[in-house]
Amino acid sequence: MADKLPEPTWKDHAHLAARAAISAVPLVGGPALELFNAVIAPPLQNRRDEWVQQMADRLVELEAAGFLKVEDLGTNEEFISTVTQASTIAIRNHRKEKLEALRNAVLNTAAGRSPGDTKREMFLNLVDAFTVDHIRILKTLYEHQRSLKRDEFWTDSVQGLANIALERVPELPKEDAVPKIIVSDLCRRELLNWHGETSGPSFQQRDLPIVVPFAQQFLQFIEAPKPPK
Repeated sequence: MADKLPEPTWKDHAHLAARAAISAVPLVGGPALELFNAVIAPPLQNRRDEWVQQMADRLVELEAAGFLKVEDLGTNEEFISTVTQASTIAIRNHRKEKLEALRNAVLNTAAGRSPGDTKREMFLNLVDAFTVDHIRILKTLYEHQRSLKRDEFWTDSVQGLANIALERVPELPKEDAVPKIIVSDLCRRELLNWHGETSGPSFQQRDLPIVVPFAQQFLQFIEAPKPPK
């Protein structure tokens, strides 16, 4: 009797997802194709391989820390879906912070800490749509919202919130409209308890967190898994 073929592992799925993302890049024939194969394809493949390898290394670390069993991941459909979606996004990015957010989303799903299919897909879409500065500003407002409320510091404008971020995130551009545009975008997506361009929160809203619970869950999902208690 012939030996049974080995079952695909989560890493096989990850390679397939990353390879599919690369193959989605539109190609043309002739010299342009030769140029792509010689100049563009190798770094894309390197990006794919580095993404998968770093993900594998972190999963092994989590297994050693008692978070999960790597052998179980090959049959975990939610994990495979997360790897597929995250890998497709990762291939299109070089920013360290976004890659870390995607990797943490995969790790949290592997550790059984996914917020459920709908939110998981929405959170990954947010990572895809956001700039690094979106994530920095949202995280900063979340980390400081208690002290801001304690000090009764309530700004009455989107620009005021942007100024708070500017004071606390040195990487943000200082002399253009980017921080304000990002804060406006976060408000438009209803991730902040702020409504309108110039008016601040209503009296009732002052009892609410600056960063809404949905956005707090998003930030938790893209943070590195904490050790099990």
